[in-house]
Amino acid sequence: MHSTQPYSLSVAILALALAAANAPAEVITTGYVNPDPVTANSSTYLVIGDAIDGTLTIDANGSDHDVTCDTAMIAYNTDGVSAAVTVEGSPSSLTSQYAVHVGWEGDATLNVLSGGIVTSDSGSIGVKSGSVSSATIDGSDSSWTMATTFQSFSVGYQGDGTLAITGGGSVTTQVGVNAGYYSGSTGRVIVDGDLVAQPHRPHRLVVFDDP
Repeated sequence: MHSTQPYSLSVAILALALAAANAPAEVITTGYVNPDPVTANSSTYLVIGDAIDGTLTIDANGSDHDVTCDTAMIAYNTDGVSAAVTVEGSPSSLTSQYAVHVGWEGDATLNVLSGGIVTSDSGSIGVKSGSVSSATIDGSDSSWTMATTFQSFSVGYQGDGTLAITGGGSVTTQVGVNAGYYSGSTGRVIVDGDLVAQPHRPHRLVVFDDP
């Protein structure tokens, strides 16, 4: 009598491998994330981290997945709260009709990795005093694109902001980048990729110094 165990085990392993290969995009949240990103839409404020810390991960895992909102607020309205958003893999994306604010009042991190895409009208990093926040756009197909022609992209508005474009990632803004906007703020921009501004003002970077 021949055992069927090796055959059954092989079939089980193959089934698991096929399931993993065809797994849907994942949207994973921890802590404070409101509303559910899966049901958010272009009329919805999406808040990650408010009364408590929060995280949001959008991992395409080979499937097309887009989280859409009106405005994304990462580490919103409570000093001392931290929050993180990761958009990873192609074609995962976060699309905001208006702004993506990385660190409104708390400490925030935005990671756009391995072909992830963020699209918004405007954006900022380290908005209010006390916020220490950063955004990293890493990988040749990773990007953050802003469409507004009226508002500069602020890295360190009143707080501490860092923008890192690495591994061939890209950030596109129609106006420019203001680093360290208000007195007492700090802005850092690290570019090992593409920083593209309005066509007649390419690579426009304005650094504000305390008097």
